[in-house]
Amino acid sequence: THTHTHRLMTANPLLLLEHINLNIEKSLAQHFFIDLLGCVPDPRVEKRPHLVHANAGLTQFHLVDGEPPQRFNACVGLMCTQPQFAALRERLTQQQHAPFAATAHYSPRTPDQALQAVLGHQAVLPAWQGMLALYAPNGTLIRVHELAEAEAECAWLTTTKSRGSQPGGWAAGCLGIGYLVVECRRGQVECIAQFYRNYLGAQVLVRSAERTVPAAAEVCVGPTHAPQVLSFVECADPTPYDGHHIAVYLTNAAYARAFELLQKAGLLFDNTRFSDRVPPSLAAAVESAQFRLLHLGGANAAESEPDADADADTAQAQHNTAHQLEHEVRSQTHPASPLLPSTT
Repeated sequence: THTHTHRLMTANPLLLLEHINLNIEKSLAQHFFIDLLGCVPDPRVEKRPHLVHANAGLTQFHLVDGEPPQRFNACVGLMCTQPQFAALRERLTQQQHAPFAATAHYSPRTPDQALQAVLGHQAVLPAWQGMLALYAPNGTLIRVHELAEAEAECAWLTTTKSRGSQPGGWAAGCLGIGYLVVECRRGQVECIAQFYRNYLGAQVLVRSAERTVPAAAEVCVGPTHAPQVLSFVECADPTPYDGHHIAVYLTNAAYARAFELLQKAGLLFDNTRFSDRVPPSLAAAVESAQFRLLHLGGANAAESEPDADADADTAQAQHNTAHQLEHEVRSQTHPASPLLPSTT
């Protein structure tokens, strides 16, 4: 088999992979994400006792003190500078972090070593020098990468910092989420890639399986010179989905287009756990600046004509769902956007 890619355009309508939402006991969330990783607490939720929002650059972890516990499938990649990486390794030697140190694993970068087993097109990410694998209290695998360049010379960091910030300032411990790796069933990456292209206008690189390297669909997010990557990697027995979600930002034009296509296809999602409802019209969607999707439909979903009278289950079956992962899709005008208008 072979690797084939689709040429990346300069303009990317998928602006930011902004947060991951997980259920995790609050004291454990604070211990791991704030005290150990060095994320910054978001002051907007200080008075909400069941929430921890942990800032990492333009990105966040939304951590909810709720049941059942959730973990991200399959790993989260964080970027940090060399001093930050050294400080994290030093914190791991402290007694209060001993449980996390016991399962931590450090890997130096060598010329032939990379993330290709889980993230094939590593060239779209910044060069990294060392990697520390940690397990959060909920079992989520966090890979922390030490950027190889000095902070003043790192284009990924410079560009990221110029695009905006979260309330509370930049994290002392990490610079943000660089990638997410998601396990999916074998034979699904082409369908997943087509879903992102057709509905969200995303730029997707597709990698065929090669020897020990699995097939993957790698959704590129943000500017091409400082991207994030959402990588769907095929495996024989993917971890069952447990209801966690991610949040992404689209340009206003791409947001409106995505809403209309998903509404027509019956693929908008109403998560009754949260206060926002499915917008009944494009005007309402523009006003709310947010909608949700759950089912990543089949390859021809954006071009098919669903039965308008079908129930949600029937409509979904028509689209041959390749994967489930809830997305909170936001426009540039969302009030919580960390992006500066001039940089989106």
